Amino acid sequence: MLLIGVTDRMNPSANGSVEANFSSENSELDFEALLLINKQKAALLVPAIIYAAMLLVIGVIGNPIAIYIYGWKWQSTTTRVFLFWLAIIDLINCIITMPTEIYVMTNFYYFPNAGFCRMSRFITYVINNTSAAVFIVIAIDRYIRICHPHRQTISVCGAQVACFLSSFIGFGVSWPALVLYGSKKIRVPSSSNQKGYIYGVICDVKNDMDNTPFPLAFFIYLWCAFCVCILILSALYILIGRVMLKRNRKKTTKFRLEASQFEHNGDDRNQHNDQTTDLTTTLEEPSSGNIKCSTNFHCSGASWKNSRMRPPRSTLMLFAITAVFVMSFLPFLIIMTVRQHIGSYFYPSLTPWEQVLVNLFSRSYLVNNCANPIVYGMCNSQFRNQVKKLFHISTKGRESSISREESRVSRGFSC
Repeated sequence: MLLIGVTDRMNPSANGSVEANFSSENSELDFEALLLINKQKAALLVPAIIYAAMLLVIGVIGNPIAIYIYGWKWQSTTTRVFLFWLAIIDLINCIITMPTEIYVMTNFYYFPNAGFCRMSRFITYVINNTSAAVFIVIAIDRYIRICHPHRQTISVCGAQVACFLSSFIGFGVSWPALVLYGSKKIRVPSSSNQKGYIYGVICDVKNDMDNTPFPLAFFIYLWCAFCVCILILSALYILIGRVMLKRNRKKTTKFRLEASQFEHNGDDRNQHNDQTTDLTTTLEEPSSGNIKCSTNFHCSGASWKNSRMRPPRSTLMLFAITAVFVMSFLPFLIIMTVRQHIGSYFYPSLTPWEQVLVNLFSRSYLVNNCANPIVYGMCNSQFRNQVKKLFHISTKGRESSISREESRVSRGFSC
């Protein structure tokens, strides 16, 4: 039986769980008090639990759609390979990490399974570090395509290799989590015990690692890696932005010169305030039997300028998901560092609302695992239309099956 003891000595069992020995009636009472405090803690963290559950639902629905569209529905390109890979690792995080976080919050002071804690934290770090490496490769690919368009770009095969290498990097830099994390014994304030506290177990850095330099070194590494990622991504996207601005300025200057020459020739067709120009182009294709195709271009000076000043949609979308990734990890890293610095007295020292906020912001990185499909839908009209078609086909198929069933039933009644 897995129980939480009030003694200072808690030994891991063979299956990785924490055993507690209750040798007296007082120990049994303390365990019952711990379960009651655990339920009260779960009730307090309902907002954070709902938050994680909502992200879980969004991610489990959105990421499979992104996997289907980028992996099977559309032809593979370099960008689509990256987005397909991100959708896969985000779905893994949604399936493994988010349910684990919900379980942690519902069993906050009673998490005795050290092996499960260790593996869940390791997988979380692997997935997130892999995502960081993929985002850096995406930024490099965008930089080559926009800033050096005449150089050789990353091919589809090269993108696949880069994604696999990113996964190996994620595994390689996340192994300290297997050593550091496990069941951590903490003091929980309780009036049922004459000492004024009882012991609970949470999923965190293990007690025997608290007095070693390894946890601090690990979090320093996380901060350094995070800062390096921000610097690389910021530098690349700043260079991309500068090149795009220069090109837009050249196009705007060219348009103004053409417009001034057009006005100088005395053409009176642009009398409207929006400077509308109607151009009709007639194309003949002898191979198609002299079929004439007429295409009307309705252009205005203002709309032309606005369209040229917009960045390419693919670059805007990739920048948006990169920004979401960076911003979602900042609160998590801050809270993790402060929590490790204060130690086991961190949670008991917080007010109820501070505990809720800490549990919300310490899981801010979960946003990254479900936000990408939403960004795709906002920035990519093709993705949005494909999702609409997907749901339309699903609804149409369900309606046809219902109609077939109704017709079969009606034939049965007619007989």
